[in-house]
Amino acid sequence: VNTSHTKTHEAKLTKPLLENLDCKNFIYDKALDSKKIRKKLEEQNINPIISYRKNNKKKKIINQTPYKQRNIAESIISAIKRTYGKTIKNKKAQNQQKQTLLKILNYNLNITLKKYSTG
Repeated sequence: VNTSHTKTHEAKLTKPLLENLDCKNFIYDKALDSKKIRKKLEEQNINPIISYRKNNKKKKIINQTPYKQRNIAESIISAIKRTYGKTIKNKKAQNQQKQTLLKILNYNLNITLKKYSTG
């Protein structure tokens, strides 16, 4: 979980997270369509599955099968925000992270309980 004190563009928040990734694919939307980010991922042998912006001259077709996983993740994030609210009330970054993680854990616990209670 990464937090910011101000409204910051996703690309700026993402750069430090790219340092120690341990994955094969990195799936994201057009917000991270930049040469620097793609290059950083490729240097780490990570496949960037990032939509191209409309004005990108090197627009290529991306593999839609893994990109659809992003839609699933976005749906889950949306459900968490609708259920627990989209604002974080804590002032300290450390507490903001804790509050965000608690929302995620609570959501997962509720989904699991519903799954096993309905059989």
